[in-house]
Amino acid sequence: MKKISNFNAGFITFAAMPKHRIVITGGGGSGKSSLIEYFIAHGFNAMREVAREQIRISLENNSRALPWDDIQAFSENVQAQMVVDFNAFPEADYAFYDRCLLDVLSYLVLDKRPSYPTLNQAIENHRYFEQVFILPPWQEIFTKDDERMEDFEDTIKAFEVIKETYEAHGYQVVELPLASVEARVEFILNHLKRRGIEI
Repeated sequence: MKKISNFNAGFITFAAMPKHRIVITGGGGSGKSSLIEYFIAHGFNAMREVAREQIRISLENNSRALPWDDIQAFSENVQAQMVVDFNAFPEADYAFYDRCLLDVLSYLVLDKRPSYPTLNQAIENHRYFEQVFILPPWQEIFTKDDERMEDFEDTIKAFEVIKETYEAHGYQVVELPLASVEARVEFILNHLKRRGIEI
């Protein structure tokens, strides 16, 4: 199977699209980025996290479109790019995604903010693979940086809200073990294989 890596491809196509859009989610600092980087480094189709890239862009441009300054503007920016990324890898059978539109909703819920019509419509129109892989909080690997302002207690809350949000929208949430990147990748691939998805 041909494998194509990409980073937030800036195009939309309505021709052939990935059959399986596989989401990896969880609270901040739980190891999602390490998994995605492993997939990219080994030639799998994978998209890096939109939110962290949007934070970098806002910080570089002195923009207030940040989750801790203007979460509404930030959410709209992330949503727009996620819709673009949904149609990346048009000739592939699958693609891995670091978060999806439901994570935008989850963080609004965490901030006690309401959703908004365009996000609700985007969630309805963009369905991912029915089983979502979620990484539990893991204090031993958790770190803060310029793009991650939350504490470990915040990531525990995020994990709970994200899980509830996905389940409320009809997804089956599969929790990954606290293990090495390689072991987690093997877990994901074996799980998908049992579902009849060969990657």
